[in-house]
Amino acid sequence: MVVLGLPVASGVHPAHAHAHGGVAWHSYKQLLDAWRGSHVSGLAELKRYLARFWYMAKPRHDTTDAFDEHLELAVRRYQTRLSLPVTGWLDNATLDQIMSPRCGVRDDEEERRPVSVTLSPGQGGVVSRFTFFKGEPRWTLYDPPIMLSYVVSPTATVDYLLPAVVRAFVRWAWAIPVGFVETDNYEAADIKMGFYAGNHGDGVLLGILSHAFSLKNGRLHLDASEHWAVDFDVDATAAAIDLESVATHEISHVLGLGHSALPHAVMYQSIKPREKKVDIIF
Repeated sequence: MVVLGLPVASGVHPAHAHAHGGVAWHSYKQLLDAWRGSHVSGLAELKRYLARFWYMAKPRHDTTDAFDEHLELAVRRYQTRLSLPVTGWLDNATLDQIMSPRCGVRDDEEERRPVSVTLSPGQGGVVSRFTFFKGEPRWTLYDPPIMLSYVVSPTATVDYLLPAVVRAFVRWAWAIPVGFVETDNYEAADIKMGFYAGNHGDGVLLGILSHAFSLKNGRLHLDASEHWAVDFDVDATAAAIDLESVATHEISHVLGLGHSALPHAVMYQSIKPREKKVDIIF
């Protein structure tokens, strides 16, 4: 069962820039072909980026721009996890991936476990392989299926983008035994969505595309500074990011799913501008 509506509110408006925690994409281009023994301005910032997503230990405040053995190991981990050629240096494929807009949920494998999930009859009962956060995802424990309520913050909303959010919920309702119902009670909702920028009170600075917390927290936040697109046929902006793809990805995190190592999967940690990845079966 799917019960979906369209809340109407206004507040923030998308801009036309992308960044990694405040670091613009172009700042990484100078790192191309850096390898162990190199000393290039920007490597210290790259270390902080890799530490943020758990590829290396958090660097000290006095960390340097030296490409040391710790950074080489982190680069190899990153390349392995994201199905890139494992070279240990910052080749074009690796830099291109680092500069791609990504989800703010970390990639640490220790917090995940692979699970095969039988999807609903509407998806042909197909078994797909996902990774889950520690603990059973809530929706696998109930028979009959459960209903989750969702709300988009009336003070952090972009009206014209909401149809893409609704489509993302519809995709998941067809795939698994969960229904989604809109509510206007923000505090009581299972899933609390909104478009935010900068420090917005949950300890996670936006500047990446989005991030989400699994149930029972259920918060799902999208970066208000991104140029979000609902329909690429209408929006020809080169830097546009498909909102339905990102919303489908983040709803997955709310449901307890982790990242995939398959680049074409909706649960891959990043998405290119003007790329669409919405298929839940892969």
